[in-house]
Amino acid sequence: MAGTQKTRSGQVEKSSSIIRLLGRTLVIEAAHSLGLSKREVDLILALLEKSDNSAEIAFFMRVSPGTARAHLANIFRKTGYSTRLSVAITVIAEALRKKLQNPKKP
Repeated sequence: MAGTQKTRSGQVEKSSSIIRLLGRTLVIEAAHSLGLSKREVDLILALLEKSDNSAEIAFFMRVSPGTARAHLANIFRKTGYSTRLSVAITVIAEALRKKLQNPKKP
């Protein structure tokens, strides 16, 4: 499958094309604009780039699965959403809004 790669556990990695399309910096800025900490933003990036599995996210963040779940709970509390998909869509929508406001920014 184009744009995918196997992870250490053998799972197929999601394509990070959305981050390539919008730009990593813009996605980070969008996540920060939602009031998220650096580590919470790291979790969002792992969610968008790598996996929606807590153990896989923890592996990529180099934290325990419990710490990854705690960051996720904080994200839910701060954003008011209760699913990973809702948070991911919100971050992507915010990044897209920022890109449309300033199309020349990489």
